[in-house]
Amino acid sequence: MRDLCLSYGETQHVLKGYADADGLMAEDWRTILGYAFLIDGGAMSWSSKQQEIILLSIMESEYIIVMHSMKEGL
Repeated sequence: MRDLCLSYGETQHVLKGYADADGLMAEDWRTILGYAFLIDGGAMSWSSKQQEIILLSIMESEYIIVMHSMKEGL
């Protein structure tokens, strides 16, 4: 099974990851965190959820989403 892989028509198998945090100015001050990983343009892993804790800065929420997305990427 090591020789098999998921393919979307490309042969390069390029992994790209995107992460973002948004919504700090919402009424409840809870940020929405999300990330997505794509191989050759096809989504293979993604997540979007509202953070359970209240964050006081957008930089703090960016650090949290980067940590979660890097754990998923590894």
